[in-house]
Amino acid sequence: MIQFLKNNLPNFLTCCNLICGITGIILISLDGIKAIDQVEWLIVGAGIADFFDGFVARLLKSASPIGKDLDSLADGITFGVLPSIVSFHYLYSQETAGHSWHPYIAILIGVFSIIRLAIFNNDTRQSDSFIGVPTPANAYFLTFLIGGMHHSEIPFPISSNTFIVIIIGCSYLLVSPLHLLALKFKNFGWSQNKTRFILIFLSVVTLAFFGKIAVPIIFIYYVGLSIILKLIPKNAV
Repeated sequence: MIQFLKNNLPNFLTCCNLICGITGIILISLDGIKAIDQVEWLIVGAGIADFFDGFVARLLKSASPIGKDLDSLADGITFGVLPSIVSFHYLYSQETAGHSWHPYIAILIGVFSIIRLAIFNNDTRQSDSFIGVPTPANAYFLTFLIGGMHHSEIPFPISSNTFIVIIIGCSYLLVSPLHLLALKFKNFGWSQNKTRFILIFLSVVTLAFFGKIAVPIIFIYYVGLSIILKLIPKNAV
């Protein structure tokens, strides 16, 4: 029994991620953009489960090919398909006629998220850094940005056309050759982790001041710091 639990606990956590994603899809399909608050909580819960399934698998030395495939499939649904559908419903809610082709641009999010996961699974270079924006980070950005727009919490207006540009940009960033900071700590020394500590500090301060609308701002911090880190010569860091 103990060995069974040890082998399957990571997969159970992955299934929790999957349950959150499927539940979010059902809610947004039934209630449209009115379900955005519940979806935000579900995607946070999925992110926690997604973090701990890999952590537990490494801790218990119970990683398996099935677990790896299950993790990718769950991530594709929760962090790819779900934000794609959320984006579709937001754009659809902004169309007065309700028959425009614009909302269908949101399909790009799901497609490029799954392409991103396939690339990640077969790219051995992504141990110390990510190449392209990770699907969970992209999902958090879009979901909480939509939540902020829906509740008019964004301090400046974002038109449907601007949001379409954001969707296209996010789709590109998922599969771009841009190297992004990996948030895994191998140790807690300042010199090796100063950028991570700066990101954490900025994130905590921003969350304290802005609440959940800070999530898309933190995403911008993450991408911006990664770009700055890439531009600075290594011997100068």
